[in-house]
Amino acid sequence: MTSHQQHRDALWCWLSFADFSADQPRIDQALLQLVRANTPPEAMVTLTAATLAAVLQLYLAGTISDDDVADWAHVVELRHDIDSSAVEGFVYALANAEQMGGLNTASVQRMLALLTD
Repeated sequence: MTSHQQHRDALWCWLSFADFSADQPRIDQALLQLVRANTPPEAMVTLTAATLAAVLQLYLAGTISDDDVADWAHVVELRHDIDSSAVEGFVYALANAEQMGGLNTASVQRMLALLTD
């Protein structure tokens, strides 16, 4: 597997909160996995509405916390190898939830409704 493919795989794993060990907090494990991967700048992945919706569903199910979602969104904003332009407003709102009225079930359900329309 090439370093580009490994990097893309690590990004997808992180973006979707997949493949975490049960003995470590999800966001920490995801970030560790992402940092360990080589980071070729041209290995970009796209954050789609479907992936964002899946993350929001994890929040609604209680699988991830408010802090997990905010940390996740902050990293998405900072990474140059993640194209989040299609869902940029949602990512901003999640990263700045306190300024946007807080993250709660109702706000996430509204986001999901907008994402799936």
